Amino acid sequence: ERAREALHPMAGAEDIRRALQALEEGQAAADEAAERMGERAPVEDPFAGLCGVNPGHGPASGLAMTADGSGPVPACTACAEAAARGDPPARRLAPSVRDGRPVPFAEAERA
Repeated sequence: ERAREALHPMAGAEDIRRALQALEEGQAAADEAAERMGERAPVEDPFAGLCGVNPGHGPASGLAMTADGSGPVPACTACAEAAARGDPPARRLAPSVRDGRPVPFAEAERA
């Protein structure tokens, strides 16, 4: 929940770091719970399963082309429906951690 809340006011690289930290802490808690239950819950991509247009939208339920022509990307219901109507959604951009240039949100830490 903290990671989702951190997505909304995203303005710079430090905001991305805070959101990723919250995701990592949540993943560590999930791993610990899974281990207690005798299971493993590995996740390499903290944005896996979320809307690729804007992770703040929540879980992806389908695929959609985006306004920049990339895709198809995993998309929430609203984004997939918009794309199907011929109004492809614009991907949420965030400053790259390395040089500050705008890149798709899920790529900001790697770009």
